[in-house]
Amino acid sequence: MTPRILIADDSPSVLDAIAAILDSSGYVVFAAQDGLEAWEAISRVKPNMVVLDIEMPGLDGCEVCRRIKSFPETRDIPVLLVSGCGRTADLAQSAGADGFLNKPFQLTDLLGQVGALLARSMPRQVAAAIN
Repeated sequence: MTPRILIADDSPSVLDAIAAILDSSGYVVFAAQDGLEAWEAISRVKPNMVVLDIEMPGLDGCEVCRRIKSFPETRDIPVLLVSGCGRTADLAQSAGADGFLNKPFQLTDLLGQVGALLARSMPRQVAAAIN
């Protein structure tokens, strides 16, 4: 099963860059341009992981993360929050995120976090789908 990753960022260039990196690494990528679009896509896409920018119009990444983590059917989806606004990992942790990256980040850091989070969560997601 190829992991599906939903990405949300209100900057088209950042969204395109992250999508291209993950796509070229073999993931199936879905993109959203803001938090509300990302939240609405969760049930349709059924992602194995979500990457969210913290600062977005409408629903910010922290609020989308809180929503994901508050429902039994989505709480096991790992969420990686990213920010270029000087936000800290503490903010991401308080929202329930599984990981955090400061923008700009290195390609290896993004791929490392994505790989590690998926490796931890995929067995739980497969077990939940079977039950």
